[in-house]
Amino acid sequence: MTLSPLLVLLAGSILTAEAPMQALRSEGSDLPAVVGAGLLMAGYFAALGLLAGALTAKRVFAVGGLLAVLLVSPVVSHLVAALSERPAVLAADLAQTPLRAAAELLPGPGLEEPYGQPPDALVWSVVGGVLMLSGGVLAGRYTGRDAA
Repeated sequence: MTLSPLLVLLAGSILTAEAPMQALRSEGSDLPAVVGAGLLMAGYFAALGLLAGALTAKRVFAVGGLLAVLLVSPVVSHLVAALSERPAVLAADLAQTPLRAAAELLPGPGLEEPYGQPPDALVWSVVGGVLMLSGGVLAGRYTGRDAA
């Protein structure tokens, strides 16, 4: 779900170019970045889902919590960024932060924000923090006494 649209976009831009073979040579080198960006987004959202699932035994609570985080964090972070005029707050948007990180891997312009962009280091820190937190919680949940 995260890699296919990027690959279709890359293939479409190559096939619809005036000179497809020349476009394949020039844009074909973007394939590793496209695959990396897709895997980054897939890994992030998978880790976030597994984190929610590991925190409760009830699936409905895990799904509800994950949806709440993914729906509330953008609203709150954009509201605070607009009121405080500090784009760094946008890194707290857990739904778009992996997209911002993936945009750094891809060629071309990144996401445009009306309040500015959060610092790249902060975006990558949030992505890394979510991945490490998810790994830690999963390791603790499924290797400890709860696993039995």
